[in-house]
Amino acid sequence: MISGTVGNYDGKKGYGYISPEGGGKDIYVNIKEVDRAYVSRLAVGQRLNFEIKIDHFGRSSAVRLKLFPKNDKR
Repeated sequence: MISGTVGNYDGKKGYGYISPEGGGKDIYVNIKEVDRAYVSRLAVGQRLNFEIKIDHFGRSSAVRLKLFPKNDKR
């Protein structure tokens, strides 16, 4: 799993981007994955773990989201 921080997320549009902790290109995240993780919403600055899935077009997206506890200061 990769750690990252929510860079932006628009719940109305249903997508956003996560910045990986080690740097690199931001990773797309879709509302379907947020729902699948039983998360009510993502907020800018929120930390989480995720895996990267690459589709048949070569586009990457975040899957299997797991939020850090709110008091985690890593």
